Amino acid sequence: MGILDQLPAWAVVIGIALLWVALAVGLLLLVRRFVAVERLEPHNDVSGFVFAGVGVVYAVLLAFLVIGVWEGYEEQRRIIDSEAGHLVTVHRLAGMIEGADATKAATRAYAESVIRDDWPAMRSGRLSGDADAAFHEIAMEATRVPAFSTGGGWADLYVNDLHELRMARTARATAVASSLPGVLWLVLVLGGAIAVGYVVLYGMRNLLLHVILTAAFAALVGLSVGVVVVLDAPYRGPDGIPPDAFLRAIERMEP
Repeated sequence: MGILDQLPAWAVVIGIALLWVALAVGLLLLVRRFVAVERLEPHNDVSGFVFAGVGVVYAVLLAFLVIGVWEGYEEQRRIIDSEAGHLVTVHRLAGMIEGADATKAATRAYAESVIRDDWPAMRSGRLSGDADAAFHEIAMEATRVPAFSTGGGWADLYVNDLHELRMARTARATAVASSLPGVLWLVLVLGGAIAVGYVVLYGMRNLLLHVILTAAFAALVGLSVGVVVVLDAPYRGPDGIPPDAFLRAIERMEP
């Protein structure tokens, strides 16, 4: 999917829609060349009845998938915001603990590594090993500060927020690696092909009108599939989820 990394989301969606339109219209013209409309027209009543049922089933499936990937997209943004917020808290708590200057520096280095290393890696559905090392350095620096060994006060709050930060990073790793199962992609594409096929096989004497209606229906299906494709890969392309939360976190970190 390397080409998708270079295209904006709108171009991906429109491109997929145009592909569906081209295939549907091409199939329609191919059918019309070998099958006379007089052979299709007598079956319009039955075809229309069956298409109504197929259309409803596919519409429900499509709505389920679009809502599902949209909720997943929003969940990833929420996880990112949560992780960046906990990182700022850890940084500020470290500033309140004597001898924890190196720990403060480690939190800033981690935020920079997330932007520099994690974000490109997330386009491939994984996190960066360099960012993992930067995260573990935060914990390692804390073990070198006496206040963290004795506990109490700010140190306890720091440990709690560091745990929340670790959980947020783990949640981000899980969310980045997740995607729509292959069987749902199969149902999405095959269901759309079946629905478009019924429109193609409808017996309509006015060929131009039939082409327009087929193209419009195929475009609607293609646009919906394109939205699912874009939302299921939220870090790809120039319109992917940006690391703005971590950029803001760096701005909020005191030197």
